[in-house]
Amino acid sequence: MEDMLAKTERINNLIDYYLPLFNKRQQDMLVYYYREDLSLQEVANHMKITRQGVHDSLQRSINQMEKTEKALRLIEKNQKHRTIMTELQEKLRRLSAYLPPTITAEITQIMQKFDEN
Repeated sequence: MEDMLAKTERINNLIDYYLPLFNKRQQDMLVYYYREDLSLQEVANHMKITRQGVHDSLQRSINQMEKTEKALRLIEKNQKHRTIMTELQEKLRRLSAYLPPTITAEITQIMQKFDEN
């Protein structure tokens, strides 16, 4: 059960990053199945194809997203980025007692700009 949850979470992360790489039909299948939690048969009925067709398309899409992530490592880089930002925020929180409020505010604004990108 825990394995399936981790797999679904991984696929949803991949979808967050790589959904725009697919055509509308593939995007719809991924969203219906993984985001809207429709069954394979429900997706098949909606898309007017077979259940096996949905399954095969989803597998191809997942494989393509995994291949793309392996090459680009966007998810991995973003997770490292978030960890570093959390560490910086904690250090700034501890240092803020010793810094003028304007400096703390400026650093916070810079960190927010960095986080937006």
